[in-house]
Order: sequence, then structure tokens, then C-alpha cells
Amino acid sequence: MKTRVAMLFGGKSVEHEVSVISGIQAVMNMDTDKYEVIPVYMTKRNEMYIGEEIGKIESYKNIDELLKKSQRVIMTNEDGKVFLTPFPVGGEEAGRDRRGFPRSPRYQRRGRRFPGLPEDHGYPLRGM
Repeated sequence: MKTRVAMLFGGKSVEHEVSVISGIQAVMNMDTDKYEVIPVYMTKRNEMYIGEEIGKIESYKNIDELLKKSQRVIMTNEDGKVFLTPFPVGGEEAGRDRRGFPRSPRYQRRGRRFPGLPEDHGYPLRGM
């Protein structure tokens, strides 16, 4: 069984473009017999995206078009396991996202429950 690895690149940095090139080169040189590599592009606003075109350097000639073809994700942690969860939270189907990552049940749409609400920290939510 292959180990699934998310390779993050880009991000909020003056070295953004260098990070994209280095990240894609690292993805292309990973041992695919041992690893299933998921390239994850981070915009300059630190938004994360996955998709078929994310790992292709030529796609970065037009980033707006690239992002339209890609899925925005957020990282969630459930019982010590990290997931890439489609954003906005509560996608169309339960179970797995389009890259095969299991979705965290805590963050699926259930009566508009979202992470970070005061009730997650033991405080009652009032006045909404």
C-alpha cells in the first residue's frame, strides 16, 4: 500500500513562484512506487487548491483559469488523521472528496455546523 503525501507549494511569500517550480519538481521526482503524491497549490492568500492541472507547470501561465478548474480545500484533523476537505465545507456527497481523501464527518453540513464556532470550545452560541 502506498503512503499518501500532500506536497504543498506556493503560499504567502516573496519566493512564491520559486516555491511553485520547486514543489512541482519535487512532485515529479517522488518515488511513485512508494508514494501517492497529491500536489497542493497555495495561493498568495494561503488558499489551498488540488486538481488534475495543479501538478503541471504550464498551467501556471494563467492562474485564474487554473483555479477555476481546481477544487479549493482546507486541512482538517479528525482523531489524529489529517484530511483535505473541499471548501466550502459540506460538499455534494459524503464519504470521499474527488481525490479520494475521506471526508471528516465533523465538518460535513449538519445544521450549518462549522469548525471554530464558540460551541466547539464549550461556549453556548446565542443570538443567531
